[in-house]
This record gives sequence, C-alpha cells and structure tokens, in this order.
Amino acid sequence: MSCVQQSENEIQRTIRLYPMFAFSLGCLFWQPVFFLYFTELVGVAGALRLEAVYYISVVILEIPSGYLSDRYGRTKVLFSAAIFFVMAHLCFFMADGIAVLAIAQVCLAAGFAFISGSDTALHYDALKCAGQEVEYEKREANAAANSFAALAISAAVGGVVGSFWMKGVFLLSAGASVFTAVMAGRMSDPVQCRSIKAPDIFQQIRNIRLRLKNHRLLYLFGFSLLFTVLNHLPYEFYQPYLSVSAGTIFPSAVPALAGIHLCATMAVGAFFSRHSPRMRKRFGRKGVFLISLWLQAGLLVSMAVWVHPIVAVLLMSRSVSRALCMPVLLSGIAPLIERSERATFLSIQSLFGRLAFGAVLLLLSGALSAADPLFSAIITAAVIALICTGVFSMFKLPRA
Repeated sequence: MSCVQQSENEIQRTIRLYPMFAFSLGCLFWQPVFFLYFTELVGVAGALRLEAVYYISVVILEIPSGYLSDRYGRTKVLFSAAIFFVMAHLCFFMADGIAVLAIAQVCLAAGFAFISGSDTALHYDALKCAGQEVEYEKREANAAANSFAALAISAAVGGVVGSFWMKGVFLLSAGASVFTAVMAGRMSDPVQCRSIKAPDIFQQIRNIRLRLKNHRLLYLFGFSLLFTVLNHLPYEFYQPYLSVSAGTIFPSAVPALAGIHLCATMAVGAFFSRHSPRMRKRFGRKGVFLISLWLQAGLLVSMAVWVHPIVAVLLMSRSVSRALCMPVLLSGIAPLIERSERATFLSIQSLFGRLAFGAVLLLLSGALSAADPLFSAIITAAVIALICTGVFSMFKLPRA
C-alpha cells in the first residue's frame, strides 16, 4: 500500500483521532486528591517514598520507551502506554498498602514514559505522510488545548467524586485509559515509516549527540531543559501556597479550592494553547520562549514577595507558558530530526529536563530555612528563575 493510498484510510483516520486521543490522555480524575489518598493509606513519609518510586521509574524508562517507538512503531508503544495506565489506575483502586501503590506508581511511570515523544512524533509522521506537515504547529496546538480541557474537566469531576469516594477517581481514570487504548489501537503508523528501523540503541544515542552539533537544535534543547524546570516549580509550590494564602479565609475548603484552582488553571491553558501559532507569528519563536519563561519567573517572584489570595488567583495562569511554547517548540524540533530518531530525541530531552528539575529540587532542599522552609524555597526558586531566564535571553536563536 502506498502512502497516497493509505492517506484516505489509515492516515487520515489517525490525524482525525489524534485530538480525541489527546483528550482521553488528559482525563486524570485523580489529580486533586492523589496526595491526600496516599497520605490516608501510608502517611506523609510513605507518600514521599511513592513519589520517589514514580520519578525513578520514569527516568529509567524514558530513553528505552523512545527507542522502542523509533524501532517498532509509535502506535504499538502508545497502545502499551494506555495498557500501563489501565493497570496503574486499577492498582490504585484496589490498593490497601504501600506495596500495591508502588506497583501502581511504576505502571503510571511506564505509561507516561511510553507516551513521551511518541504521541507528537506519530502526529508529525501522519501529517507529513499526508502532505500536511505545515499544519503541524496549529494542529498540535489544538490537540494540546484538548488535553488542557480534559485536565480541567477531570479536575472538577475528580474533586467532587473524591470528596465522598476517593477510590472512585481511579476507577473513572481507568475507564478513560481504556478509551485511550481503543484510540491508540485504531491509529496507524504511516506505511513508509514502518520500513524505517532505528539502529541499535547505543548508535541511536550517538546519532542524537551528533545532531546536537546543530546550533539551532541545541538552542531548542537548552530551552526545553530550562522551561521544564521553571514550568514545574510553581506546580510544586502552588498547593502549600494556596493553603497558606487562602486557607486563612477558608480553612475547611482548601481541598475543594485546590480542585477548582486546578480546573481553572487548565481551562486557561486550553484557551491560550489555540493561540500559540498566532503568538509565534507575531513575536517570533524566541519571543514566545521568552514570554513563557518570564511569565513563570514572574509568578515565582509574586509568590516570594506577597502572601495573598490575589497571587493564588494569578497562579491560575501558570499553564499559559506551557500552552504557548510547547507547540512552537515541537514544531521547531520536528523538521530537524529524522523520523527514525525523533521519539528517542524527545525522550532524551524529557529525561534531561527531569534530571535538571531534580537537581534544582536538591538545591532548594539545601537552602531551606528552619523558621520558614516553604518561603525560603520559593525565594530561592525565584532567584534561580530570574538568573536563568536573564542569561537565556542573551542568546540568539540560530538560523535553521
């Protein structure tokens, strides 16, 4: 079957289903209550150990998952990811102790690692096969908006369900993951991509290292690392900050406020994601990157200098940066990487971003004040954000 013949059948179906796939991926009903669920079963110390299990598992699985996608096909890896999500959510639902919760965390990490890079790589492959790759940025922005919308809806529903049946949020998430598996099973890798096999994993990594000699790609890679760190820092601090700033007014409503806050945050992200191609045309690729970085740095500075519910409201904009820059970043990277290396490259990029964020968390943990650990960490994070964003602003985006 030629690519042209396949376009009217499998490829167009893949392009059509991808936004629905992105929506189902975002249906994580457990978002507002997962930490409460962990602490209810195993206490705070156990919850922190479970988070460590998750992050270690993601780091271990990140590169192999990208390589499997390049070697054996995107849809197989995406289907496997969905099955891992189903297993994770069912384990969370049935858990009665830390052992089953740890298994669930490993499965959840495998799901996110297998998704990482393979979803956007499949989208680009399908559009390129259909001769529509120039639409990739716009279509990826729309898919990201779908994902934000799903996160918003599931946060609202999960907050309500979790308030009277905490295990129920994982059952809802398992159902959404089954739908994700169905969508993945109905999508297809382009015909001409099936014959392109990646070399062994060590050669693949060497090839990607050589790719980074391209100064434009290296710049995009560096921005990704910096943005991963700055994007996650407000997320780490927003729940305790919300508890301090709004909890004085509504002390009994903090869990509900967290769910509403998360819902509103993702709804804001969904709105701005659709405008990222327009922002790139107006301000340029580097302009969008700088807007995204300064927004996150500004939020951290606001948290550091002012404890007030108004800042908690401003934190609803923390999704704007990701919504604006990710479609622009991905559309800049995709043409610079061969199909047989794309998912591996994106997995390596994600891995280094996570490692950079882990290093910053260790730095913050060593800078805590015994008198006020939360705000000493926020102040240090704000300083790091300002310095790094200022330095990055001095570099020009190399030409393609």
